[in-house]
Amino acid sequence: MPLVIIRLLVRSIKAPAYRQRISERFAFIPKRETNTPLLWVHAVSVGETLAAIPLIKKLKKENNNLEVCLTTTTPTGSDQVKKAFGDTVLHCYLPYDFACLIKRFVKKIQPNALVIMETELWPNTLAVCSKTFPVILANGRMSEKSYRGYKALSALTRPMFNQLTLVAAQSNDDGGRFLDLGVPAEKLTITGSIKYDISLTQSLLAKTEALRSVLSLSGRRVIIIASTHDGEDEQIIPVLKRLHMRDTRVLGLVVPRHPERFTKVEKICEQHLLPFQNVSHSEAVHKESVVLIGDTMGDLLAFYGLSDVAFVGGSLIDHGGHNYLEAALWSLPIITGFSMFNFQHVADKLIAAHGLISVNDSMALERTLVDMLDNPERAISMGQAAESILKMNQGALGRLSNRISAFL
Repeated sequence: MPLVIIRLLVRSIKAPAYRQRISERFAFIPKRETNTPLLWVHAVSVGETLAAIPLIKKLKKENNNLEVCLTTTTPTGSDQVKKAFGDTVLHCYLPYDFACLIKRFVKKIQPNALVIMETELWPNTLAVCSKTFPVILANGRMSEKSYRGYKALSALTRPMFNQLTLVAAQSNDDGGRFLDLGVPAEKLTITGSIKYDISLTQSLLAKTEALRSVLSLSGRRVIIIASTHDGEDEQIIPVLKRLHMRDTRVLGLVVPRHPERFTKVEKICEQHLLPFQNVSHSEAVHKESVVLIGDTMGDLLAFYGLSDVAFVGGSLIDHGGHNYLEAALWSLPIITGFSMFNFQHVADKLIAAHGLISVNDSMALERTLVDMLDNPERAISMGQAAESILKMNQGALGRLSNRISAFL
């Protein structure tokens, strides 16, 4: 426990929000007063929370009087919950994975079932909860890298996988790995990925148009560099500089994955003597600006709508990539780095349809971006192919909500 607290404090140096609401991580929360059915949904951070939002809305719509407690582990995930639901769901941080804390938390909220998004499995949480109510792994994915890690500790992890009531996996490949790790065949179902079930809502379109108007992007050729991590901006910003020298209409919309990195991207731009602006300043982009930093949270989907070409980060380092389908929604040609294991199944479909190109380094990225800019017809064709894959694979949300509702 002392090491856990020290790690939290160290993390809070870069992200001060981690110092807030620490008591929730020890299950010191108000006791729920009502006796209505409650579904506990756990999502780790931004990506899992965004996937959980439409699922929760559908479940609440289809199950009268259903209360939801949505837990996250990161402040950025928490921000997404507040933005999406306000106070219409209970929300707090997931307590640390100690049996005493999980028991206290369960006693306080009294859930009827627990839905865990994607792969966030904690042994004590599963051990405590599975004795009392159903535990469902929703939108489950198991990358080859994660599979090897669990397999190496199979004596410890196999009982944990066996305690799950239901695993709703994204693909047959994911399902096969879950089976090999100890999930009984009768507990496994393949529902597909609910991340395909996104659409251009009126509110999203309105937000995008408002941003376009404020930023005055007419005439600019916008390349979005989405969800970047340490080690990627350093590679990509020099590429944007050279592309702008080649065509002054080029504007790089750089969106770091974590808010504590906004200032770091600014410093990298300054080191390369690149004029930059911040979206949060809400002013027209200057003609000489080369980089626009997307320093607002929860707007990535709208940022894609401002763009002509998309590069999805977390992939020029060994991180596993991020969600390509948000770019596909806007019919954008998509480029990714070599590391795709978090979304391998989606990436394989997009590559086969010629909607996604994978590059090994920043030089290959530059060549591919030049090709996209010089051949707009090819870029349009790639974007249409990506969008077609998105639409062909929709429907998982309905299948998953039906399975969860059966436990309620």
